[in-house]
Amino acid sequence: GYMKLSITVNLELYFRLFVFPAGEPQIDSNNNTIEVDNEKLADIVIETSPRIQLRPMDREVSEQATRKALESAEILGLETFKKVWQGEIIACGKTATRRISPHKQLLRGFHGDPQSEGGSFRFTAESRRVILCTSGAAVYVITDHDEVSKKTIRKRQKRRFASPISEQALFQNAQWPHALARLPVESLKRITIGFGFQRLVLHFASSDAEKFLLGDDMTLIMATANKLVTVKLLQHLQDLVKELQEELSV
Repeated sequence: GYMKLSITVNLELYFRLFVFPAGEPQIDSNNNTIEVDNEKLADIVIETSPRIQLRPMDREVSEQATRKALESAEILGLETFKKVWQGEIIACGKTATRRISPHKQLLRGFHGDPQSEGGSFRFTAESRRVILCTSGAAVYVITDHDEVSKKTIRKRQKRRFASPISEQALFQNAQWPHALARLPVESLKRITIGFGFQRLVLHFASSDAEKFLLGDDMTLIMATANKLVTVKLLQHLQDLVKELQEELSV
């Protein structure tokens, strides 16, 4: 069976089988309309959402979307798996770096000497290694093994948020991925291609709470370093938006 398989070696299969469970449980909101309380709402979100641990802010946004669907008398099904991609990403601006802590490195000159200004060292932000997972409803930025995530890993201690799935974990360990951010597909405002198809820049609208504090732009740069990968990801994201728009227009 699958239980003895390595998660990191069989990542897409793990997401298909465990993170996004099979089946299509239908919850008729005609029986769960405006009267639904917070406890019942949380149960419905757990039942229809993938097994991905979220930040409280993202969980609240997901619950708000579910409540809106229930109040509109929609039929809710499972969030469907679409694609998983491992690679480098750079968070830009206050909103994105608040969610995805940058990998800061000393800025060095041509000969490797640290650069300073006004008596203080200067730093540069390097890319983070992440798992990007897409569903029919959202884009998940999931922590992977890199220099920043190592700080959350402590031997002989309980797994902390946000830490990557253990490199030794098997399917039978059933570890939940930790999402640095859950970004609804409907919040994707535009996509820009840069550096000769070596970069894909995703511009998302911020959540209402973040918009008030940090501004209305959540920007992520996907450092694909490969034209073919860039084009495939671009087409995939465009298809996600198109599918969602078609569903909403029905």
